[in-house]
This record gives sequence, structure tokens and C-alpha cells, in this order.
Amino acid sequence: MTAPPQLRPQPPPHREPSPPALAWTSWPVRDDWPRSLVLVAIVLGLAVAVGWSFASAGWGAFAALVLLGALGRYFVPATYRLDAQGLTVRTLGQKRHRRWSEIRAYYPHHDGVFLSPFARPSPLDPFRGLYLRYRSPADRAAVERFLEAVGVRRGGASGAAPGGAGAPPAGACSGAAGAGGGA
Repeated sequence: MTAPPQLRPQPPPHREPSPPALAWTSWPVRDDWPRSLVLVAIVLGLAVAVGWSFASAGWGAFAALVLLGALGRYFVPATYRLDAQGLTVRTLGQKRHRRWSEIRAYYPHHDGVFLSPFARPSPLDPFRGLYLRYRSPADRAAVERFLEAVGVRRGGASGAAPGGAGAPPAGACSGAAGAGGGA
């Protein structure tokens, strides 16, 4: 009679070391305060103009609320964390997580990076993608190195951004409100 074969423990498969996690908080109203002062002055000026033209403080307050709502992502901090498993965005108490397997391409911009679930620019990018705003332009190189290390490739044949160079695709968002499909 033959003895049953003994199982020997196999060494774990070789893995590339994962890059160290990156985390930062982007709060445009704080990080770019000269532009913030101008923006607040414009919002207040428009609200006063609406209130004056309608002879109603209520309409002026309503205009201010609409403008602040439209510009909300500028006034609210967003915290980003990139690690080996994926990325996490926290803003206004909401936490959104995406695995790297869901991200196919990235498109760098001067103030952030757009992450797309599509390998090539798509009309659905604004609805499914995610825009991560840098705290400062110096963060760009570190974020791009990290994305390449986890297997996300720069999108487009020439790295051109969807929706035109230099700006996120129309409707692309950072943070919670509209930060992409239902992750």
C-alpha cells in the first residue's frame, strides 16, 4: 500500500511591492486664498445685485445660496487616500471607495487628475469618472508615479485629456456630489 502524498507548503507567489499610500486634503478655498477672496467678492456682488434688482433681500439670499451650492466643491475640503487596494475620497462625511480594477486611465491636469473607468475618452467620463484635486501642483509627480505603480495608465494616444486639455471633462467632479457613478 502506498502512503498518501504529503503536501508541502508552497512559497507565496512573487509580488511587486506596493507603493506607500498617499493621502492629502484639498481645500481650494484655503489652498488658493487670493482666488477665494475674488470668488467670495463675486458671489456677494452678484447676490447684492440680484437683491437690489428685485428689491428683495430674500431674492439676494436665494441667489447667494444658489451660487454657493454650484461652487460647493470649492468651499468644502476633500480628503484623498490612495493605497494598494484603491482610492478613498471623503467629503462632508461621505466616504467613497474605488478599487484600482475599476480605473482604466488617468488624465493629468494642472490642478488635479481625472480618473476614468474607460481606457479611452468616452462621453460617459463626466458621469463615471472621478476628479482628484491636488493640494498643490507639486503633488502631481507623486500621484502620477503612484497611479503607474498600481497599473493605471495615462489615457489617450497622446495623453490628451477628455473634454480638452487643461480642464476636467464637463461635469467631472471632485469630492462627493457627482464624483462618478455608484461606487
